[in-house]
Amino acid sequence: MSRTTRAAFVTAALLVGCSAAPASEATRSLDELRTLTTSSASSTIPIETTTTTEPASVRDCEDRGMATASLSPDPNLTNGPGTFMDAIRQRGQLRVGVDENTEGFAALHPHTREIVGFEVDLAHAIAYSLFHDDDDRVELIPLVTAQKTDLVAEGTVDLTISAASMTCDRWNQVAFSAEYYTAHQQFLVRVDSDIHDAADLIGREICVTRGSSSKRILKAQVPEARLVEVDSRTDCLVALENDEVDAYFGHDTFLYGMIAQDHSVEIRPDLLDRKLTVSHYGIAIAKEHEDFVRYVNGVLESLIADGTWQRLIEKRLAPLGIPEIPPPTPDYRRDHA
Repeated sequence: MSRTTRAAFVTAALLVGCSAAPASEATRSLDELRTLTTSSASSTIPIETTTTTEPASVRDCEDRGMATASLSPDPNLTNGPGTFMDAIRQRGQLRVGVDENTEGFAALHPHTREIVGFEVDLAHAIAYSLFHDDDDRVELIPLVTAQKTDLVAEGTVDLTISAASMTCDRWNQVAFSAEYYTAHQQFLVRVDSDIHDAADLIGREICVTRGSSSKRILKAQVPEARLVEVDSRTDCLVALENDEVDAYFGHDTFLYGMIAQDHSVEIRPDLLDRKLTVSHYGIAIAKEHEDFVRYVNGVLESLIADGTWQRLIEKRLAPLGIPEIPPPTPDYRRDHA
């Protein structure tokens, strides 16, 4: 990451603080964070009180609308010995699971062969707030869809930033940050495809990635479709290009990047009700590291507040033609009244 990009993250670092800061500076930073948290929380629908990151059951979580509700930044949070943030600093690097095939979000640069994109930028922002230096403190670990939560739960990575839709089922495996991006799932087809509405999907072979929320939605909404499961998102594009499937059902954030690479495919929008295909992206973090969840949420709030989130969107996603959206409003569990 360049020095210019790192400099954009200074505000995030100051807002969440660090263990090396003097007591007065830390207090001032935490007061600023409290103001941000109160402002954001007041604009959201109240969530029923809970004190745990794990819903009592998936049904209970869904009934209470808690799939997108994370843990609020803690104004009393410290980063000293015994915290997970300190353990990361002692190690010297933040281990982050990302995809490497999603243009705009996380993809291999054709010349440098480095993974770059909006989600990688978020990883560097979190790392900069932890380390406050210009060293490369992020270890990127490529993963596929089915590994988004597994690698976090088993401790292989500290977090994953890989277009992970927050669902109640996934909350039983890991915890999530507040939402950092809102997407919708759509169908990618060849430009000459005769698929124009939901009825045309019946009996068709539709590609989805293994372990994805796309599979769950499609099975529920078009049970007559024949699902073809693959490991990675680009496998679906290749299958579509080779006429092995009739469509790919995935997040629009993936599809716009694919269209930029191949003009023989296009999005057929809103074949399903958009309310059924919305995807709220959260950063996956192990459930036992609640302090880190709160810390990351502080970083996300500061990135949105100082305009960095918007600048990264304009830099990484706008060139792909992805429609502009406003930053998401944090949704927090009222466990910290």
